[in-house]
Amino acid sequence: MIRRLFRTARRVGRKLLLLALLLAAGLASLWLFVPLPEGLLAHRDPSPAVYDREGRPLLALAAPDGQWHLPLRLSRAGPWLARATVAVEDGRFRSHPGVDAAALLRAIGQNLGAGRVVSGASTITMQLCRLQDPGPRTLPTKLREAVRALKLERRLTKDEILERYLNLAPYGGNVVGAGTAARIWFGKAAADLSLPEAALLAGLPQSPTRYRPDVHPERARARRSRVLARMLAEGMIDEAQHREA
Repeated sequence: MIRRLFRTARRVGRKLLLLALLLAAGLASLWLFVPLPEGLLAHRDPSPAVYDREGRPLLALAAPDGQWHLPLRLSRAGPWLARATVAVEDGRFRSHPGVDAAALLRAIGQNLGAGRVVSGASTITMQLCRLQDPGPRTLPTKLREAVRALKLERRLTKDEILERYLNLAPYGGNVVGAGTAARIWFGKAAADLSLPEAALLAGLPQSPTRYRPDVHPERARARRSRVLARMLAEGMIDEAQHREA
């Protein structure tokens, strides 16, 4: 029995290693043939708005595409929003080069075991590439995003990537960007968000329709609890802050 389990484990291990090697070879080849569109380095046009001298919006209009987008500087995102986003979306964001190899191998194993796609292992950088250039959820698209993410990390700093992600991510309905979401959902600037408010916003981009707080408040609350749990697990908050939130 033990010998049979050992042989099975070795076969699975060889398959995972082979898949990893094939993936590495594919990424190396794609590096030469997948350019980094200059649009990935551009900023989205904001909604027309009038601000007071403190930077508060006095009047804002939807952009021509019908979406609301009030840009946010990372330095004015407050103490919690960026940390909550990293915790739930990409815990190793600060250490990987754009693609999280450990998460990718884990996702491959999970997908093989389930016989279907149950995990995508997309990093924040890969998600930013998808937001700038959407495509179908297919393996070629995922590989293209991975290559572009690796290239993008050579052009922008981690803070620049995180800021652009926060400004492009969807937060329910026609609300684009965390700065807009803070104003729409809580009536305040992102810098003034409390920990539970920031956690709720950080949980929306994964499925902004499913977790939209004005339509599905219970789902939004459950998702918020998931974000807070991730922040606790990542050491971004302590037990007392977690209980209070």
